[in-house]
Amino acid sequence: SDQVFFGATVTYADAQGAERTITILGIDEAESALGQVSWISPIARTLLKARIGDTLKLVMPGRVEEIEVLQVRSLRKIFRRVHWFSRLFDAI
Repeated sequence: SDQVFFGATVTYADAQGAERTITILGIDEAESALGQVSWISPIARTLLKARIGDTLKLVMPGRVEEIEVLQVRSLRKIFRRVHWFSRLFDAI
């Protein structure tokens, strides 16, 4: 039920089974050498709002490739955990 949003780290597989992990960031933050992509890139635009298990069509110049979302890690989930732990320690 994890959905891809801005800031998410997503692992996906192409039709040949090769896996790739990327993080979706802002235009001025993304470093492709670090596996980071801009939210306006074709792969990010394809993945945004997708969920684990979704099969998507990635449209690129001259070809269309099918990809499957394997894993989504989001900052939203991490922040929820941090908030929960901070409330726990505040109670002590």
